[in-house]
Amino acid sequence: MGGWKINSEDRNVRLFNSSIEIGLRCLFLLSRFREGLSIDKLIYLDYFLIHSGDVSREQKSIHPKYPFRSTEIVIKRELLTNALKLLISRELVKLHFSTSGILYVITDIGSKALEYFESDYAKQINEVSDWIFKTYGTHSEIQLSEVIHANIQKWGSEFANESKFRTLFE
Repeated sequence: MGGWKINSEDRNVRLFNSSIEIGLRCLFLLSRFREGLSIDKLIYLDYFLIHSGDVSREQKSIHPKYPFRSTEIVIKRELLTNALKLLISRELVKLHFSTSGILYVITDIGSKALEYFESDYAKQINEVSDWIFKTYGTHSEIQLSEVIHANIQKWGSEFANESKFRTLFE
């Protein structure tokens, strides 16, 4: 069939939750939190960003609902770390060592780069990032953790009874 050949590396390209996608979301969040964010705060706020409908009935989530999506919080650290490494390597984000720990801070280049994103997805991320800053901008890491722990059992569990319902019709 023609000269088309798919390399094994090409089949393993991540489209969702890639370092580039997560990095973009981090840039938008960091553009609001100019003093910087710890990796833990970024993990929590990134979840709020893509699943804002979970934390507020007035918000519509950017990503669709799926079962047990709250597990993202547990596995997000490595993905987010890789995204931050990419951003640092491109001088879009820098490290700031403070008395409270390591903070990630957007650079002037990172702020300028955001001006070039015009897709609907980027516009949604931008709008929800504003809402997150207004709603959670003064929350400490502990307070964000409390929001997570108070709700984590609910997020994604709306699908728990779906499998029971389906068996009735099989």
